[in-house]
Amino acid sequence: MRNGSLARSYGVAVSVVALALLLTLAIPPVRDESPTTLFFAAVMVSSWYGGLGAGLLATALATGAINYFIMPPVDAVVLGPGEIVRMSVFVLVALLISALNASRRRLGEALHQRAVRLAEADRRKDESLALLAHELRNPLAAVRGALEVLRLGGGDSAEAVEMWGIVDRQARQMTRLTDDLLDASRISRGAIALRKEEVDLGTLVAHAVETARTLIDERRHELSVALPPEPVWLEADSLRLEQVLVNLLHNAAKYTESGGRIWLIAERTGDEIALRVRDTGIGIAPEMLPRVFDLFVQAGQRRTRVPGGLGIGLSLVRSLVVMHGGRIRAQSAGVGFGSEFIVNLPVLPEGTSEGQGCEPWAGEATAAPRRVLIVEDRAAAAQSLAEVLEWWGYEVRAARDGEGALDIARGYRPEVVLLDIGLPGMDGYEVARRLRGQAGPDRPRLVALTGQVPEDDRCSFGTDFDDHLLKPVDLDALRRSLASPDRLAHQGPGDPSGRVTPDIPSPTSLSDLSASSTAAGT
Repeated sequence: MRNGSLARSYGVAVSVVALALLLTLAIPPVRDESPTTLFFAAVMVSSWYGGLGAGLLATALATGAINYFIMPPVDAVVLGPGEIVRMSVFVLVALLISALNASRRRLGEALHQRAVRLAEADRRKDESLALLAHELRNPLAAVRGALEVLRLGGGDSAEAVEMWGIVDRQARQMTRLTDDLLDASRISRGAIALRKEEVDLGTLVAHAVETARTLIDERRHELSVALPPEPVWLEADSLRLEQVLVNLLHNAAKYTESGGRIWLIAERTGDEIALRVRDTGIGIAPEMLPRVFDLFVQAGQRRTRVPGGLGIGLSLVRSLVVMHGGRIRAQSAGVGFGSEFIVNLPVLPEGTSEGQGCEPWAGEATAAPRRVLIVEDRAAAAQSLAEVLEWWGYEVRAARDGEGALDIARGYRPEVVLLDIGLPGMDGYEVARRLRGQAGPDRPRLVALTGQVPEDDRCSFGTDFDDHLLKPVDLDALRRSLASPDRLAHQGPGDPSGRVTPDIPSPTSLSDLSASSTAAGT
């Protein structure tokens, strides 16, 4: 390969020098006034294409051609001073051109190699982030399950209840952080995909407010919500757009001193809707405004930094807004004067009806199941989940791998199988297909347990599973999934609260949210 490359480089050098000679001889003004001009170009092209060796070859060939064909006739004994100076200048400049081009090539190759190494390091970093977040979910699942067992098992003293609440809140916070890590990895890899459908803005806002209400109430903020009187429809991924609003509300709640005020205002202007989230918080310094949407950047000053975040939320918000064809900007009068985030999104024409999203499980409603099979390779997670289910009154069996699950299912005939996707050997998808095949018409309800839902295929679980739950499993979501097998009760990706189908106020009653939030904080 290298020999072929050298041959091509030297071939180019010979060819361009020959071409320069022919053109110089064919154009008298060039030959008489500046005979070295085209040869300079030949040396430059040769060294640019083939490097230092090709440039030196072109210099030697050009020098010989000029001496033999263009300078005084062969029978001239001595070159005049002018010809000597001209040839010396040509050789020096040609050598300089070759050296500069060779240096440029070396620098270009070094930069290319560095870019390759940086890209590889960035790829490994993204994979490590995703793996870290995924692995953190597994011990969290065991912690959350053990907490539920402790709660169900007693310990009614005030101290025990208080300690249980502290551990539970911290476990939920760790869950949110793992979700942030996953989202950071997806942002870096450009791996976030949307599943767009027709979405009602009022319903979207109601869900977002319900999800963010816990943090808002904990910090005793007053929340005011104002929506247009007429319905507003968007073409959007409802889960991801809800995540935008939740992140903005959480950001406002975290960076506002207890007892502050937060506003969520939607205003329609033409074919756009402007969503404004305003607060009376610590504000944003002018020098931070251009960087507030950068990854791993937090807007708060170091002396007022609020714990509980990685600086990922606003970067994710911007990415999701742009993917929806919108734009976002932040504004603040400075530190101590609050801040406002404004999201502009395109709306659908009036008269649009609600579209279809992911299809729910189409099975018939049946009595609540009693026999549950847990397929989980991590013993601690399986044990804590089994103990929770037994406290709830279920009969439980557990398997550590796919083959064990198939063996147990033949004799146990479970009504529900909680199936980890990332099993060693036979993965969860294959186990699900075999369970359906061996169970016949009385197949069990299959619920996937997964650390993350693939961004480009969030509805794919419908082909292999009846439902899916994110790890660590939210126990309310699990309870609803078990008790209501005729519908999905899954946790959406990016919804760290594990909200299933909350009892939310209807869009027409959102004006009451301010009063309810204020009452909760008193």
